[in-house]
Amino acid sequence: MNSLDPRSGDAIPWLSYRSLLLGTLQITLIIFTLVQCVIAPDPENLICVGLVAITSSLVFQYLWHSDSMTSSPLSSLGLLGFTCSSQFLALASQSVDLEAFTENLRAPGLTFSVLAVAHLSAVFTHFVYRNFTPLSGASNFIAEKVYGPLRIHRIPMPITLWALGSIGMLGMFAGGGASGDVGGKLMAGLTFLVWLPFMLPLYQDLTGQRYCNMKTQIPLIAAWAALIVLLAVARNHRGVMFIGPLQLTLVFLIYKCQGKQLVRKRLIKRGILAMAFLIACLPVLSDLMLAMQITREQRDKVSATELVKETAETFFDTARLASAKENMRHSLNLNLYDEVYLSNMMLGRLTETKFHDNMLFFGQGFREEDKVGLIEAQWLKVIALLPQNALDALHIDLDKQTLSYSTGDYYLNRTVGAPLGAFVTGSMWADLYVISGPWMPVVVFWVLIPIFITQDSLTRLRCGQFISPIALGTAYTIFQYGIGGDSISKKIAQITRDNLQNVLVYALVLAVVTFILKLFHREALWAPPPEPGLDKHCSLRTN
Repeated sequence: MNSLDPRSGDAIPWLSYRSLLLGTLQITLIIFTLVQCVIAPDPENLICVGLVAITSSLVFQYLWHSDSMTSSPLSSLGLLGFTCSSQFLALASQSVDLEAFTENLRAPGLTFSVLAVAHLSAVFTHFVYRNFTPLSGASNFIAEKVYGPLRIHRIPMPITLWALGSIGMLGMFAGGGASGDVGGKLMAGLTFLVWLPFMLPLYQDLTGQRYCNMKTQIPLIAAWAALIVLLAVARNHRGVMFIGPLQLTLVFLIYKCQGKQLVRKRLIKRGILAMAFLIACLPVLSDLMLAMQITREQRDKVSATELVKETAETFFDTARLASAKENMRHSLNLNLYDEVYLSNMMLGRLTETKFHDNMLFFGQGFREEDKVGLIEAQWLKVIALLPQNALDALHIDLDKQTLSYSTGDYYLNRTVGAPLGAFVTGSMWADLYVISGPWMPVVVFWVLIPIFITQDSLTRLRCGQFISPIALGTAYTIFQYGIGGDSISKKIAQITRDNLQNVLVYALVLAVVTFILKLFHREALWAPPPEPGLDKHCSLRTN
C-alpha cells in the first residue's frame, strides 16, 4: 500500500501531518513565550515577545485550519518560512540560551512592530488571493497554459534526476556569477538542479510503482550529499552544507501537509530520534560554520586542498574558536554595524531578524532626501535588470557598475557615512516601512500578490497537487526568501526574472537530456497509465 494512503495500518487516526507540524510549532511557541516572561520580564522584551506570539500564532492557525496548504502549497510554504525566519526561530534560539529575546538588537520595538504589520498584511493578502478567483485562477492559468507544454511538472526518471543533478553540481562549484560575466551567471543559474537527486525517495513514494530500486539509490544519495558537503568546505560555501537535508524536509512537509493524511506511528519514533540527533549536532555544525567563516579570507588565496586542511585545523582549535566568538560579542560595542544576534551560527543562517533590525534602526532616522534617494536607487536597480542591449535600444544611459552596492550599503552610507560596496544585507520590510510609512499594508498587499501567483504557478492542482521539480529544487529559497528579502528591487528581480529564468533553464536542460536519452532508447520522464480526466501533461493520478 502506498505510504501516502491514510488507511495505512499503523496510522494514528486522530493525527494528520498538518496537525503534527503546526500543532508542534504552536505548542513550542507558547513554551518559549512563557520562558521569556520568566527570564526577561522587562516591558520592552515582553511587548516584543507578545507581538511575535500573536502574529506567529495567527500564521500557524491560519495554515492549520484553512485549506491553504492544499490549494496553495508553495505560497503557504513561503508564508510559514517568513514567520520562522523573521521571528520564530530567533525566539526559540534565544529562549533555549536563556537570553532575552531583544538581547543584541538595536531597535527591537520598531522591528517587531513592523514585522507584526507585515505578518497581518501577509495573512490577509494570502486569504484574499486564495478566495478571489481572478487571482488564484492566474496561477492555475500560468501552470496549465504556459508551463504545461514545457513538461516542467512531470516526474523525471531516476537517470534524468542524476543527469540534471550532475549539471547542477557543475554549475554550483565550477561556475559562479559574482564577477558578473555571462558565463558565470549561466553556471550560477544551474545550481538549483544539484538538489534534484534528493527527490528520489519522494518520487518513489508518490508513484506507488516500481519507480526505482531504493536499495541502490540510497547509498548513491548519501555519497552525493557527502560530496556536496566536501566541496562546500573546499569552496568555503557555508550555506550549501545544510540546504540539502532542509530541502528534503521541506519537500516532505509540502506533500504530507497537503491533505488530511494521517501520521504513522513509526514516523513519530523516527522524528524524535532525528530531532535529538539534530539538536546534538547543532553545536558541532555551528563551530564548523565559524571555522569556515574564519578561513573565508583565504578562499581565493590557497588551493581547495589547503583550504580544507586549514578549515579542519581551525575547527579543532577550540581556543581560536573561543577567541572568534568573543571578538564577535565585542563588536556589538565597538562597531557601528554588526550582525551578532544568535549564539548558534547554524540557526543564525536561517534567521533574518538581525538584518531587519539593523536596517530599521538606521532607516528610522532617514530624512526626506534620504527616502527619495532610496526610491531612486531601487528604481535604478530595477531598470538595471534589463540586458545591456535592451538599455541601448531604449536609449537609457545607465552604467551598471555604479550600482555595485547593496541596499544595506545605502542605509549605512546615509546614516554613518560608510562607503558603498560592502554588500551589507538589507531588508525589504525596512524599505517598505521607510518608503510607504502608514501606507505599508496597502503596498505589502500589491507586492505579495504577484509573489503568490508566481510561486503557485509551479503547482498543478488538476494533477493531484503535483509540484514541479523546479519548486522542489528551490524549496529552501521559497521558505527562506519567498516572501521577504534583501530589498524591494531584489524582490522585483525574483518575480520578473529569477523565477522565469529557473523555468526556462530547467525546460531547456530537460529537453537536452531527454534528447540524449532517447538516442539510447531511454525514457526521461515517468509516464503513468493514462486515466480519464487528466491532460497529457499530468504526471500523477488524482486520488
